[in-house]
Amino acid sequence: MTSSSMAPMPLMPHQQKSRTQTKLGNFNHGMLVVFDDPMTKDNHLLSPQMAGAQGFYFYDMKNAYSAWFSYTLIFNSTKHKGTINIMGADLMDEETRDFSVFGGTGDFFMTRGIVTIRTDITQGAYYF
Repeated sequence: MTSSSMAPMPLMPHQQKSRTQTKLGNFNHGMLVVFDDPMTKDNHLLSPQMAGAQGFYFYDMKNAYSAWFSYTLIFNSTKHKGTINIMGADLMDEETRDFSVFGGTGDFFMTRGIVTIRTDITQGAYYF
């Protein structure tokens, strides 16, 4: 599954006032990002939504891009119903990163394990 939220999304100049980041370093230290994104089976624009990802991440290092994620995958279809809870450190310089799966509900009751993420693409300094 993929989500557009897995890569950092810098803010546009008109959004700069609402940022929570500190002035410590050039790596968005302290900035909090909240997301609610569709999850699809692949990266194709017209792929049907399989689940939703709701959560947040914040940049937690002053000397490199790194974030701490916490989010829930929400499934509500005829095939699956329930949630999967995921959290962990995102060391963005690594090719792949592992997050902890620490529970779930419905079809995913008491789920445990590891999820591995990979950044497909970053889109420069500004998203739009």
